[in-house]
Amino acid sequence: MVLELDADGTLIEMTPTGGRTGARNTALVFQLHAWARSSGDWLEPWQTLSEAEREGFPPLCPELVVELASPSDAPEALRRKLASYLANGARLGWLLLPQARCVEVWEAGPGEPRALGDPGGLEAGPHFPGLVIDLQRIWEV
Repeated sequence: MVLELDADGTLIEMTPTGGRTGARNTALVFQLHAWARSSGDWLEPWQTLSEAEREGFPPLCPELVVELASPSDAPEALRRKLASYLANGARLGWLLLPQARCVEVWEAGPGEPRALGDPGGLEAGPHFPGLVIDLQRIWEV
């Protein structure tokens, strides 16, 4: 069992991911990490934290949230998490649903998430210039 802590300090029980989802997560993290290292602005909030804040639960809301659904995840629970992140300051959220080869794009501000059916890639646009995710590397694991 995996536990997550939400913005209110509530523990959420999460089922562990399986092998395929783990491989998809790795493919996603590699792409995000490569972009983050090439973009100095991305790490700016982290740089403002003290060493003690970096060691514990950082008092930051991520500006970009990516949820990769596994077969055991309930999409509605992931949608609630994305809505919570956006309510707390995230600018952009992506919900990747590999079984349906679909992505929901959540943006800060009014409006509903947009659903993209079988996109080959994702561009973060003006929120995070230069961030492009090759979804084929994730879907085809």
